[in-house]
Amino acid sequence: QGEADRVGGGGGLRGVLLLYDAQRGLLRLPRCPLAGNEALKLLVEQLPSQAFAREVVLSLTALRLASCPFLQQQLVQLSPPLIAKLASEFIGTYVLVLTVGLNVLGGSPAGAWSIAASLMCMIFALGNCSGAHFNPAVTVAIMISGRDACSPRDGGAYIVTQLVAGVCASYTYAAMHHGNTFALEPAGGHNWAQALSAEFVFTFVLCFVVLSVATTKQGLNQYFGLAIGSCVTAGGIAIGNVSGGSLNPAVSTGISAARIIGGGHRSEEHTS
Repeated sequence: QGEADRVGGGGGLRGVLLLYDAQRGLLRLPRCPLAGNEALKLLVEQLPSQAFAREVVLSLTALRLASCPFLQQQLVQLSPPLIAKLASEFIGTYVLVLTVGLNVLGGSPAGAWSIAASLMCMIFALGNCSGAHFNPAVTVAIMISGRDACSPRDGGAYIVTQLVAGVCASYTYAAMHHGNTFALEPAGGHNWAQALSAEFVFTFVLCFVVLSVATTKQGLNQYFGLAIGSCVTAGGIAIGNVSGGSLNPAVSTGISAARIIGGGHRSEEHTS
């Protein structure tokens, strides 16, 4: 009772006991004398910030209260607008593809680590806005997972935005390297079947990890960005000499667009 009064400022939430276990991420409302929706409305309206209110609503939803119309309405109201989500996806994908291109054209010996670090940074920076997909394959995986984490409308807009961001980033890295680009092709003498098989396997690994750590009811707290970024490191090092280790249709689209529309300029030092 005392905790409820403290959280609610002494009014409106009297009789509602709010127990929030930050370590385990559990939210429980054991008893409340008001009708369910009315109590939830008072709870959400009197929380100190929109960000915390969204966290509480998400926690309630995770406790199988997703059928509650009020919670669904609150999730929509507390979510960033679609334009903000698309801006987030554009920025994150742009930085990722730009990092890929600069590492390849610069002949970086630690490209996989640099690319994974850029992805991890963007996930931590923008994950709370759009979910930090930055990859059409990830977006499709989340849409078909059946977890209501991404609607078809948002998913379609995400994919278009990611592809556009990839193309923009590819022209940026080409401009930085005097118009030089590089081809999207198998590496190390491998054929297309081998390259596509490698891409399929490690793109699956990436999507599987995203679904396992970032879209579950009890997520991996603050380590999900590291887990997802590590998939890029693993894939880049394992299949970099087979397919190039794209793992991302936005990366592949950007590389191809800069190569084709830009006239096929290519620095000889990066030809293999």
